[in-house]
Amino acid sequence: MSPHSCIRPTAPPRDEATGSIDLSAAAEAATAFLAALGLPDDASVRGDAGWRLARTYATVLATEPPPPATEHLDADGGDLVVIPAITLGTLCPDHLLPITALARVGYLPDRLVAPTPIIADAMRYLAAPPQSVARLAGRLADWLHAATHAHGVGVTVQVEHTCPLPPGPSAADVTGVGTALRGRVRDDPAIRAELLSLTNVPATQRGCLSGRRPR
Repeated sequence: MSPHSCIRPTAPPRDEATGSIDLSAAAEAATAFLAALGLPDDASVRGDAGWRLARTYATVLATEPPPPATEHLDADGGDLVVIPAITLGTLCPDHLLPITALARVGYLPDRLVAPTPIIADAMRYLAAPPQSVARLAGRLADWLHAATHAHGVGVTVQVEHTCPLPPGPSAADVTGVGTALRGRVRDDPAIRAELLSLTNVPATQRGCLSGRRPR
């Protein structure tokens, strides 16, 4: 095989939580769930809320793994490839409410680069099941590292939790940040600093990207 041959990475690992969705059954269960919570049974208040609730969760969970694809480089890698923002949908692991996550990605390729849409689709697929922000960052970094055979990978994920706090209805408005560093991005402070700069990670969050476990 030529040293510059294109190696096609495997698709992201499937997750049982993102299997086939029975939208009709989900909508029926959601309607019963809302009724059990005491939501008034009239069109002006509830209407098709069961269907809308089911579709909201299906939108997050019913993602498909993208086809594997890479574009090979004509020379050895050496420059960081950076994707400064990928918006992901996921579920809060504690309350199972839909939340939005922002992923910042950088990797140091060998001879392979993956098209940005493929990376974005793969990360949306991996983000779908409920999971901690630290586990999500790790899954994204592990897939990208394996898919591109990169010298190093850095992924940071920021989530905004607006889950209700007991006993009142006020929102928590908590920001969680997780990171995963692989290879030379983890081991070389200069490369790590360059990645932080290129992905515009705020200085107040850079401590989370130094290889320490996020709190």
